[in-house]
Amino acid sequence: MPHRKSERQQTNSSDKQRDEVDRFEDTVNEIIADPDSDALDSLDNDELKQVARATARLTYFSGPLPPPSTFKQYEDVLPGTADRIITMAENQAKHRQYIEKKQVDTESRDSLLGVLSALVIAIAILVCGTLIALLGNSTVATVAGTVLNLTGIATIIGTFLKGTSNSWKNNQDKKN
Repeated sequence: MPHRKSERQQTNSSDKQRDEVDRFEDTVNEIIADPDSDALDSLDNDELKQVARATARLTYFSGPLPPPSTFKQYEDVLPGTADRIITMAENQAKHRQYIEKKQVDTESRDSLLGVLSALVIAIAILVCGTLIALLGNSTVATVAGTVLNLTGIATIIGTFLKGTSNSWKNNQDKKN
């Protein structure tokens, strides 16, 4: 029987600790959400020390420019800094846009050159196939010319399908 009582005491003790941890976490979360809340008033000194150790105020921002309060602090420390930060952000944006435009232009040029090259090759194959078929005096020449013509047509169709597929994929990527 003493064994069961010991287990019950341990369970009660762990439940009590869990409740304290939950209350502490709730208080910390309330303080983080609203640093000016009255949640600190409900804690004793030891708990305040734990809160002070367990929490830290973290300020961060995302993007090229800091929040206005930080701008003011920069300007107070070194006049003209805010203007320099804005100029730096504007220059960075211009540079990024230039790089993106150059990348799009290069991809467009490469795509056009690929299509034109495939067209020139396909036309050359068609011309050669037609010449072989017309100028050849045997059935073998006619078959060879026909095969070359079919290869040329397949090249044109393949290039068209690949270009259409890439355009479709790019449009889908942009939509997502």
